[in-house]
Amino acid sequence: MNFDALTRYLDTLPERGVPGCDLTVWLEHRPIYRHMSGESRPGRPMRGDETYWLYSATKVFTMTAAMQLIERGKMALSDPVSRYLPAYGSLTVDDGGVLRPARTVMTLEHLMSMQGGLDYDLDAPAIRACLKRYGQPTTRQMVDAFAEKPLLFDPGTRFRYSLCHDVMAAVIEVVSGMSFGAYVRENIFDPLGIQNLTFAPTLEQSRRLAAAYRWDEEERPLPTGSQENPYVLSARYESGGAGLMGDVDSYILLSDALANDGVGRTGARILTRASIDEMRRDRLKGDSR
Repeated sequence: MNFDALTRYLDTLPERGVPGCDLTVWLEHRPIYRHMSGESRPGRPMRGDETYWLYSATKVFTMTAAMQLIERGKMALSDPVSRYLPAYGSLTVDDGGVLRPARTVMTLEHLMSMQGGLDYDLDAPAIRACLKRYGQPTTRQMVDAFAEKPLLFDPGTRFRYSLCHDVMAAVIEVVSGMSFGAYVRENIFDPLGIQNLTFAPTLEQSRRLAAAYRWDEEERPLPTGSQENPYVLSARYESGGAGLMGDVDSYILLSDALANDGVGRTGARILTRASIDEMRRDRLKGDSR
């Protein structure tokens, strides 16, 4: 298999405004290609051991965990969210500036497909109040606070990329009786041999963190100078939507398992093919499209 054209393309990315990249390709549980270009931070060439905030790539782990519990008969996509999180039993909708009760029930399927009516406003009054009340609120405490803000629309009627998967993480905690991080570690990380993904980075992992960038007014990438993840709302908050930090060698292990009908390099099965098919099924319809 010849990857020369891909290598040449990756080597052009720094001049196109992508400071650095690290790409690996696996086939049948083994790497068949790896190439790095650019810098992980100014003056440091990519080395392959960098860590990254995964941000929304965390969501793949969250939905894998959810589908595991569904496979085991612990919950169903049709279940109301309020069955597990009572705070979601009396939701309201902001209907053109007028608050009214939600006309539909928010379900786990709505969380999965980003049709829950939530948003990504991390500075909402309810979030600020939760931080003030608890100092370092837990995942469950913070997710309960999300329910205080009126929804943007009735669940299931539209699509909005949002905190839905953070709410799913809290559901997983309730159903499993474990913290979200502990559940993911025991049921995904350990079976697949993932050693360097975490919700609570060590000093050593943080030292290897690649720089974050922003575009300046001349459309050039500039380092932000911050190692903080704004979606990690407290030290005890394990964000199912954006909270993981890790490296390429660890992240690929879940991708490899999902691409091989749920079986990882270790031989461990984390999901059935049927559950993987459910994860990628188009669930948007009507005004959601």
